[in-house]
Amino acid sequence: MTAAGLLAVTPPQAQAAPCNQFAFDGPFELAGSKGWWVKFNTTGTTPRTSATVHFVDGGKVDGTIIGGSVQGRKVDLSIVWGDKPNNIWDFHGTVGDDGHVNDGGEQLRNIPPDYAGEVAASWRTVTPLKCIDAPAQANTDTGPAAPPPPPPPPPQPVKCPVGSPVPEVPAGQTCPAPKDAIRVTFTRAPLQWTVSVTNSADIGGNCTYNATANNGTPGASNNFTIAPKGTANFNVPAPAPFTTYRVVTSCTGTYDGKQIEFGRDEQNVSL
Repeated sequence: MTAAGLLAVTPPQAQAAPCNQFAFDGPFELAGSKGWWVKFNTTGTTPRTSATVHFVDGGKVDGTIIGGSVQGRKVDLSIVWGDKPNNIWDFHGTVGDDGHVNDGGEQLRNIPPDYAGEVAASWRTVTPLKCIDAPAQANTDTGPAAPPPPPPPPPQPVKCPVGSPVPEVPAGQTCPAPKDAIRVTFTRAPLQWTVSVTNSADIGGNCTYNATANNGTPGASNNFTIAPKGTANFNVPAPAPFTTYRVVTSCTGTYDGKQIEFGRDEQNVSL
């Protein structure tokens, strides 16, 4: 009898199951498409930590991750950078089987009217994310599925600059500037009136008072300063008989590094 040769057949290797949940695993870096890269250090699926963006010219800006998470393979992050008020960028992307994001994008959340810089860019991960799927046990009942991770906490509100009528606003909103903060009243006397200007704003500044007659009669004007939550008083000649004056009072001051008109009062005045 002749022995027949037997061909050994190797069974196909089982493919690794795709990962259903990724997470950060310590120092992390992502690179933008326009010469910048972001670094932070965190673990888990809900990062809330400091971050720094570096530029090819050697500059850098510090910031804070205020929102977002890794839900399965979807990555969403919101970072507020500290170089200017309300500078919030939203990052998003999808994790591939190798743990990397290659299709990431970012957008500036609130675009100021006078802003001419970059408002969107693409990015990719330099550091891969970690798969945190629990390994399946062969022929073992794994019991009920683990509950989903809790939702991320809401973004922290934005603290408003000194002078704003409100102390803070929800993340993503702009703090209102003070306006309509002055009121003008008159104490009448036969020959001269006392003008009282009251300021309800938390900033002070320089003010102008101009009274213009409707018939060419000389009016009155005055330049003065007013303190935060303050009052300014000064005297002007009493109005001429049969004459109406258009009285305009305007106050300007510094709010959040810019000059604004925080109060304006207009009224018609006569005897």
